[in-house]
Amino acid sequence: GLVDPRPPIVKALVGQVHYLHFSIILWAISGMATIAISLMTPPIPQYYLHRLTWKTRFSSDVRRKWESEQLTDVYNENDKQLHLEVIDGSASNSDAQTLCQKFTKACCTDEVVESGPKYEKTEEQKAQDTAEFLKEDPFWKRFVDINIVICICVSVFGFAFFS
Repeated sequence: GLVDPRPPIVKALVGQVHYLHFSIILWAISGMATIAISLMTPPIPQYYLHRLTWKTRFSSDVRRKWESEQLTDVYNENDKQLHLEVIDGSASNSDAQTLCQKFTKACCTDEVVESGPKYEKTEEQKAQDTAEFLKEDPFWKRFVDINIVICICVSVFGFAFFS
């Protein structure tokens, strides 16, 4: 056969590992890194999570908006300490966003933009509407559930028959 040109350390660590075993090892390392990073970071406060998790999907509480904040490091020469300063970056691209939004509305929708005053919903009404939107008709829920079971059965039959 041919001589393997890889260094001996690479041959010892990776060269003798089957690719399927390597995928399992990679999956385990990724899972451990995900869990470790998740445990080391502070959790998101509950008031940001309304209607974002399965447990709170029907919540009608007002969700606070996640502010776009940047953390910058400020080194203080006198104290020799590292301080964090919060800079609000929400106003930087406001003109570009509004122009882009106007262009998108003009080109991609058939709505007529009215210049007059219009009814603005409060945050509580918007949250209530969003919670109500998730409620579904039991007939259509059963219809979709039955159809997905049929699709899964057809797929499994096709895989089993043609394999």
